[in-house]
Amino acid sequence: MNAQYVNEEEAADLRPIVNAQYVNEEEAADLRPIVNAQYVNEEEAADLRPIVNGQYVNEEEVSDFLTIVNGKFVNEEEVADLRPIVNAQYVNEEEAADLRPIVNSRFAIANRSSEIAPNSPPPQHATVLLNNLLS
Repeated sequence: MNAQYVNEEEAADLRPIVNAQYVNEEEAADLRPIVNAQYVNEEEAADLRPIVNGQYVNEEEVSDFLTIVNGKFVNEEEVADLRPIVNAQYVNEEEAADLRPIVNSRFAIANRSSEIAPNSPPPQHATVLLNNLLS
């Protein structure tokens, strides 16, 4: 074992391999679960079942992490204000209310859209545009 001969009594305690090292069976009995590529004892592992952002967290922490925003878990209180998506990112609704118009592939505040794109015609309702086409 480990490129050395050991007597049979020693070898009997060295059967399990944990983290590429031999440990005696008593130690190994507590090291069965693997968490984050490391063995942890079962008491620790019992609280480490859920995975959040690629890491195990205990269940009390994860209960607030049900929602994913921008690839990360956020608690539900935070996410309540993050429903709209603007530019592939979540923004709170107050911000999003000012970010509806798109000018030059960017969101602009409605009142400033004429300053940002002065040569563009004023926005018209679809019905007005349709009537102009039909007349």
